[in-house]
Amino acid sequence: MTPTEEHRRILYLQAMDIPIYVSQADCLGARPTTRVALPPPVTPDAVRAATAVDAPTHENNAPVGRIAKVLDVASTPKHEASTTAVTAAQSTPATTPSATPSTTQAVRFSLVLFRAGRWLWLEETPDGMLASDQVQLVAAMAAALDKKGASAKAKPVTSQFKWPPHNNAQFDLGEEAARVGLEAFLQRHIDESGCSGLVIMGKAAVLRLGESALSMTAITKTLGTRDMIMQPDLKKQVWSDIKSLTGGG
Repeated sequence: MTPTEEHRRILYLQAMDIPIYVSQADCLGARPTTRVALPPPVTPDAVRAATAVDAPTHENNAPVGRIAKVLDVASTPKHEASTTAVTAAQSTPATTPSATPSTTQAVRFSLVLFRAGRWLWLEETPDGMLASDQVQLVAAMAAALDKKGASAKAKPVTSQFKWPPHNNAQFDLGEEAARVGLEAFLQRHIDESGCSGLVIMGKAAVLRLGESALSMTAITKTLGTRDMIMQPDLKKQVWSDIKSLTGGG
C-alpha cells in the first residue's frame, strides 16, 4: 500500500469514527513497520478531496457515490444526527391500529365435569366449590347404571371449566363465546375418554350449553346433585331420567 493510499484509508477511518492505532516500536524479529504520520482531524472538505483522488468522474458510478454518502454521514456531529433522528421519528405518523374493546358484556360462571363409569356428568358450581357429597352421589349413580363395569367402582375424575379464561376486554367474553368454548371443552373430553353418554345436571348447566351439537350417542338432562342433597326425594326423578342411558325402561 502506497503512502497516498494509506493516507486516504486513515481519512476514511476517521470519518467513520473508527479508532486508529499505530505501534510505537517494532517487535523483535519482525519486519520493520512502515509508519505514516496521522493526518489532522478530518473535515468535510478533506473528505471530499480524498474521495476525488483517483476516482472516476462518471455520474452513475455507484461505489464512489456510496462512499461519499457514508463519509458525509460520518462527518456529521453526533448530537446533530441524534436531533435529526428524533425529529424524523416525531414527524412520522403512527400506523399501529388502536385496539377496540369488545362491546359484548362478559359472563362469569364455573362448571365441573365428572368422569364416572362410562359417562360424563356436567354440573354448574356457582361458588366454584365442590362438596365431597356431590362427588359421592355421582359415583353412586354411575355404579347403579353400570353394575358390572369395573370403571364404575373407581373414584370420579373431575375437570373444571371456568369462564372467562382471561380478563382481556378486547376479546368476546359474552354468552355465545362462552357456549362455543364450553362445547369445545366437552368435545375434547368426549374424544379423549370415549364415554358413551353425557348427563347434564341442573337447570343452570342446561342453559349454559343450550342446543349443543356435540357428537354424543346420548345426552340426558336431569336435576343437579345439590337439589338431590337438599331434597332426597328428587333422586327418584333423577333415576328415571338417567336409566335410559343403559336402555332400561
